[in-house]
Amino acid sequence: MVSVRQTKQLLAGIILTLFIVSVLLKVGAGIGPAAALVDTAMSGLQMDYIGISLTTAVHWPVVVAKLLDALILPLLAILIAMAFVSALDSFDIRERIARSKIKSMKGHVIIVPFNSYAEEIAKSLSEQGIKSVVMAKTKKGLSKAIEKGWIGVIGDIDERDSFTAAGIDTAGFVVACDYDDTKNAITAITAKAKSKSIKVISVVNDAANEDKMRSLKVDAFVTPELAAGDDIADAIVKNAFVKAWSK
Repeated sequence: MVSVRQTKQLLAGIILTLFIVSVLLKVGAGIGPAAALVDTAMSGLQMDYIGISLTTAVHWPVVVAKLLDALILPLLAILIAMAFVSALDSFDIRERIARSKIKSMKGHVIIVPFNSYAEEIAKSLSEQGIKSVVMAKTKKGLSKAIEKGWIGVIGDIDERDSFTAAGIDTAGFVVACDYDDTKNAITAITAKAKSKSIKVISVVNDAANEDKMRSLKVDAFVTPELAAGDDIADAIVKNAFVKAWSK
């Protein structure tokens, strides 16, 4: 499948080729290189300009060149339009839109970080009418999350501002779902330090780390092993959330 970027590159290549061929045809018909360049540029933009004499203009190379010139502006217009649409759909704009949506959220779930666990959890929450915000480690990760329809922010688990951007002041839960239990612990510590009322649910990848998570006052946790084949997102939604709310 051809991407938008590849299409724009193809259009730019066609426009450049048309321009060069037109100039060469005019030079071959006896027109000076400078005059050929200027005439092609002006004709391509369909601007009024008389640079070629009528006697020269009837030569077949010049006629063909003029036909090529006529194609330049429409193609250039398409290229500019595609660039404009790409700019509107750029990452920065999408991120601003996401941040504006987060400001209006209340009781949502912040999922940290964005990975396969996060995707499953966000999907399961969405199916039950619960809004979520994913926190990605990189722009590439956030772009992927946004493309899949999730609202998210870029953030580091040890930076409180990242949780502020994710709306922790109005959130109901933070779900730590890294594949590394140490990072999940850091997420829990940072989230609790930022908001005293936030409920933290953590995935514990190694059952041996359960006691450590309890010492961090994590409100609830689940382990992939103890899920006994059940979808981890369902385990969190149906079990861990209930346990957390009951505290």
